[in-house]
Amino acid sequence: MGLGDGFMGRTVAQEPLLVSVIWIAYIDSGGEGNALFNMSFVLDELGEREKAIAHAEAALKIFEQIESPYAEKVRQKLAEWRSKR
Repeated sequence: MGLGDGFMGRTVAQEPLLVSVIWIAYIDSGGEGNALFNMSFVLDELGEREKAIAHAEAALKIFEQIESPYAEKVRQKLAEWRSKR
């Protein structure tokens, strides 16, 4: 069942609010991922490497779910931090 198959028997064209909510959730996910990744840098600068890694891992999960190109940057930073534990 795809997005065009509808929700509760209605088509996507009949549910513009639903489409808007889905789109906002998608966009907000990217924002949440960015916030988590940025926070990981702050935590690392404060000497909290393990917390930084946890935040970056959470960001990576979001970026992978939305197929963001930022996922690769997070993977690289995680590899760097993990190698310096």
